[in-house]
Formats: sequence, structure tokens, C-alpha cells
Amino acid sequence: MADTEWTKDGKLKYEAVIFDMGGVFLPDPFQKFKDFEERMDLPPGSVSKVILEGWVEGPWGKIMVGEMAIPEFSNILCGHLSRNTGKLINPDTWTNFMATYDNAKPYPEMITAIKCVRVHGLKTALLTNNCFVDEGKSETLMPLDRCLFDVVTESCVVGCRKPDPAAYTVCLQSLNVAPHKVVFLDDQTKNVKAAQALGITAIQVRNCTQALSELSEVLGVPLDRLDPGMIPISPRTSFDMGVWETGLFAKSVN
Repeated sequence: MADTEWTKDGKLKYEAVIFDMGGVFLPDPFQKFKDFEERMDLPPGSVSKVILEGWVEGPWGKIMVGEMAIPEFSNILCGHLSRNTGKLINPDTWTNFMATYDNAKPYPEMITAIKCVRVHGLKTALLTNNCFVDEGKSETLMPLDRCLFDVVTESCVVGCRKPDPAAYTVCLQSLNVAPHKVVFLDDQTKNVKAAQALGITAIQVRNCTQALSELSEVLGVPLDRLDPGMIPISPRTSFDMGVWETGLFAKSVN
């Protein structure tokens, strides 16, 4: 592990770490789609193929930016699958299946790592492409403890999704940290490249061991243990609605 990096005025080189959710703290959600195909005895790729090839700017894109919630998306998806496969698929089946992701257990080594990051005084944020679980758009799909993060930026809440630069900018402004002071972890190549284009140090996650080894090297601090008596704290920040409601990010938030 490299030595801890400090600036000339005695501060850590980095001030914050931003994490993705699926594929970092939790299994890739597209693996869940494969599980659904197997459970419903659907041809491989029935769900993931239609989402990736035809719906990125359609229903999938809309659910990711909060224009629809899981129940409406379930109706559209199951109707499509029923027509294409000849099997009647109740939309509640998909809705209930997605609800199981809300109970997913995060990787314990990632939880230890984020606590270590906070012990060393860095801010933490979650930047995730996420969706609302209810038509009233009052609740998102969130298996993680929000208290682990100083800032939680969800695409369905802010109305833009990675790799759109606006999603990163909202998170950075909420943290009140400059891009070059941040390390970002994500499993998707396009999201990593978008972060790097903004001047953010980015790590592509292939697995927990690789990602945490690289993060530890970049930060210069151990991330595999919390010594007795160490309390995971970091400066608390809050979402600045004034930033969101003006300028580039003006929108109506439910």
C-alpha cells in the first residue's frame, strides 16, 4: 500500500469517495434479470436484451430518471414479454421480484471499507442509477443504510443518470468537493470514463478485492479493518436544494 497522500498544508489529497451501488456494494442488477428469466422459464436474454438494446432511452431510461416507477414499468415489461414469448406474465411477478433486491445483503468488505474511509475523515457519497418503487414516488429501491453516506444522489430523484455529466455534478455540488478531490468507484466502463472526463479519479470495479486494493492504494490508507475504538465519522453534508432548484439543474422534485 502506498503512503497516505497529503497536500502541502497537511490535508489528505482526496476529500471524498463516491460509490456506485449495484455492482459495487451489491451484485449487478442485470444478474437479477437473468435470475428472473430462469425463474419464469424465459429464453436467456429476454429481459436484459430488450432493456439494453431497445429501452435505454425508452421505458428503462424513464424509470431511471423518475418519469415512471416500478409498477408502471412492470406493466410495460410484462406485456412485452407476454407478447414475445406467448406466456402470460403477471406484472406483479416482476414487481415482487424487484422488491427482493431491496432486501439484498451488501458485501461486508465494502461496508468495512466505507467505514474506514469515514474514519480517515473523508466524505462519502452514493451515486446510483435507481428507481422509485411506488407510483407516489415516495420510496426508492435502497438496500443500503443511508447513514453510511454524507450524500445520496439517486438518478430517479435528481432526474439525470450516469453517464450524464449532470448526475456527477449534482453529487459533487452536494458534497461541496471539487472533482480532482474525489475518487469514484463504478462497475460500468461508460460511467468510469464519464467521471474521468470531469477530472475525477475513477476505479472500475471488477470485484471487491480488486476494487478495494486499488482504492487503498490511491488513498494510502488501509480499508480492511476497523481497529477497536475507531468510530466511523466524517463531515456531514446535506443536499443543497438551492443548487438544485436553480441554473442547470432546475426541476420540480416530488
